[in-house]
Amino acid sequence: MDKALYTMIEQFIIKAHCAEPMHIGSGDKDKGYILLDEESNQPFIPATGLAGVFRSCYEEKFGREAACELFGTIANAEMPDSLIKFSDGKFLTSGGTVKVEIRPRLALDPATGTVSSSKTKGEGIASGHKFEMQYVGTGAELQFEITIRSVKSYVDNLSECFSEINNGSIRFGGQKSNGCGVIYIDNVEYSRYDMKDKTARSAWEVGKSYNEKKLEIKEKKSSMAYTIHLSGKTDGEMLVKAISSRIYDSDSPDAENIRNALDEYIVPGSSVKGAVRNRMNMIRKYLGLPEDVIYHAFGRAEDKGISGYVGNISFRDIVVGDKKSNSKSPVRNRIHIDKFSGAVINGNLFSEKNVHGKLKIEIQISDNRYSDETFALLIFALRDLAAETYSLGSGYNIGKGFIKTDEIEVETGTGQKMCISYDETGKAEMDDRDSIIKKAMESLKLLKQEV
Repeated sequence: MDKALYTMIEQFIIKAHCAEPMHIGSGDKDKGYILLDEESNQPFIPATGLAGVFRSCYEEKFGREAACELFGTIANAEMPDSLIKFSDGKFLTSGGTVKVEIRPRLALDPATGTVSSSKTKGEGIASGHKFEMQYVGTGAELQFEITIRSVKSYVDNLSECFSEINNGSIRFGGQKSNGCGVIYIDNVEYSRYDMKDKTARSAWEVGKSYNEKKLEIKEKKSSMAYTIHLSGKTDGEMLVKAISSRIYDSDSPDAENIRNALDEYIVPGSSVKGAVRNRMNMIRKYLGLPEDVIYHAFGRAEDKGISGYVGNISFRDIVVGDKKSNSKSPVRNRIHIDKFSGAVINGNLFSEKNVHGKLKIEIQISDNRYSDETFALLIFALRDLAAETYSLGSGYNIGKGFIKTDEIEVETGTGQKMCISYDETGKAEMDDRDSIIKKAMESLKLLKQEV
């Protein structure tokens, strides 16, 4: 008699929510659209996407051989098919629809740091690459199922993966380095069916839970090489522009600060990333370091035979202040100035609604090539941000977007910590008893010697 293919079925019903916006691309030519289910017209995460994320996490924790045993492989015909099955991730809708955020984006030329443009064929007209990107909104709830048919239990290993997801190390979908794809698992219902038991088999056949229990997801520290938090408040006001489209009346501003699906006023992770990248690259050039250190930090697209790769640094959206207080902020009227003559442009009065308040910036660096060098350049860039030598958002020339920093906290993947504290005058005091900064700066010295 042939050996049984499986004697046990384990079923996991996972409920989670988006801690940050999520972008699951539609694959259409218009790259800003999210994937929608044809029947419900609601966004979803395809099972293949979930399987890919879990396999990558599983292989990193338990090795390639263990991952092939559970997820299967096409490279070895002697290995069994996949033992694990995923459902699509369906977003739950209490009000009948999922909130979708639309954010403006710019395609940048990585060589110059400026907005890239292209010429319309036959016209000779150059146009900027501004486009809109869709995201499933922050706070959206989702549910998916995992089923494993095997002769042994995998519940402990899957629980390890759930913990990795909850510490923010694992992200889903696209735009990960811009702060997207972070989910938090709220609840896992686990059922175990012993196929040698008649009662269990009957329960499985009719789709009834059996030996059901709620899994405890243990808290784990992030596996990132570095996690950095900068806390402070706006020094004045800030504006990351979004077209004001929620209220249509004579008193509504022409532009207000961008908001997420929870109506919180934010600086998108992509905006923080752009400002910090620009500053890190300036510092890199000043120190005479190779451009590779920036590519490995922020990623590189495939181009002319050069392989692309994902960067090792990621950002998250920043919530600015209290939304009730910011919603009551006054509307500021401004005039357009001709940048060539310095004169007022007749009839070009416009209005803006700015934000202010406390904020916290979170940045993570994964344990890949140049992680120490990335951290060193980042600390220089954050020092400059704390010194208010550059800003976030628009209005630099009129004093908007500057951050009055309270402290910069750093924790490594091995549990070492450092802190830079700032007093009211901006004077800094550093506590680096684990010599984290020294190690990072030494990596820059060694890199420069290789040039």
